[in-house]
Amino acid sequence: MIIIPFRGRHIDALADLSGQAWMAAHFEDQDPRELEGLGPAFSGAVGGDIIGSAGLIVCHPQRAIAWAVFSRASGRHFAAIHRAVRRFLDEQEIARIEAHVDCEFSAALRWVAALGFTQEIDCMEKFMPDGRAAAMWVRVR
Repeated sequence: MIIIPFRGRHIDALADLSGQAWMAAHFEDQDPRELEGLGPAFSGAVGGDIIGSAGLIVCHPQRAIAWAVFSRASGRHFAAIHRAVRRFLDEQEIARIEAHVDCEFSAALRWVAALGFTQEIDCMEKFMPDGRAAAMWVRVR
């Protein structure tokens, strides 16, 4: 896997969001170029295909919201993805990084903990675009 700068069009390349299909609602009404200006981000590519993108939405200089989306093809590259995301997060100077995680997505809950986040809120009802509940996890420097 190679790391490349995130471009909004990479979201279109991730049309097969597998278990993250509900994420499509976050991107439907946006010009993909707008996603590039929300904060630092990167994509992972294998053989020229985008297999995932991750980044931050900067709310203000002290706070950002982490996001990540992956294709079905990302599974066998997950160790490399984990290392890349962990390194990316460790390099950020923002004091508080939040991750809003679907309460029913157990793999994502395990992963966010492995990335060094701690759970701050266990359940925010009707938080996701489709009405799902989310937990809020944070990394605070």
